[in-house]
Amino acid sequence: MIAEEIRTEIISHLKAIEQRENIRILYCCESGSRAWGFASNDSDYDVRFIYVHPQDWYLSINDKKDSIEYPLIGELDFGGWEIRKALRLMRKSNAVIFEWLQSPIIYLEKENFANRIWPLAEKCFAPKAAINHYLGLAVNTYNSIKSSHQTKAKKYFYVIRPVLAAYWIAQKGTIPPMEYHKLLQLIGDKNILSILENLLENKRTSAEGDLIDVIPELHGFLDSIFAFCDEKKNQFDRKHTDIVILDKFFREFLHDAEH
Repeated sequence: MIAEEIRTEIISHLKAIEQRENIRILYCCESGSRAWGFASNDSDYDVRFIYVHPQDWYLSINDKKDSIEYPLIGELDFGGWEIRKALRLMRKSNAVIFEWLQSPIIYLEKENFANRIWPLAEKCFAPKAAINHYLGLAVNTYNSIKSSHQTKAKKYFYVIRPVLAAYWIAQKGTIPPMEYHKLLQLIGDKNILSILENLLENKRTSAEGDLIDVIPELHGFLDSIFAFCDEKKNQFDRKHTDIVILDKFFREFLHDAEH
């Protein structure tokens, strides 16, 4: 899925980041279209990681930066969250962290991080908030597509994937899978599946900026899912996760980082 020379280059950069920033990267994955399953030939590599500082870094009254970003290095886009930031966002049911933990492309992992944090992710997951998040990701792009005669194939996927993720939550009440092909099992209409298959082939074989004609048949399908999710989301209660279990998890990894 990822060429060995690219993987080697990414891991080399990660080791350099650990040294430069004096951090310990606990988990690193691919997070964008390559992980979702609809990359183009010229898609970037979206490399995302969660890290911890040495214990002394946390013993300060000053607030400190809780993320790391770097300018694009060729096709490589690096960005990371400090572990407390990741846990705070997870407690708010931030969908991004749930996706990172499911990525099919893992560049680096220490102390079985993903498996250890996943039970906490499930406790924190709030279906209504996640549905709102995914529909919010899709709506502006979708409205832009519907008001045009042509669009980029990738724009459709930036609507279809989050809408299907919201649809998954509305039907099942669980964390949706990150990978696009797993979300397709929700669709029973063979005609829609055929349209999506052709669209995916176009996306994979064309350049990011290539235009296609809009697909009205797909719009009717997407409109029905938007309406279904808007109706179903109110069946889910608000959720509040006890911060004590997240603090315990943080302290375990802070202790491990010192040994």
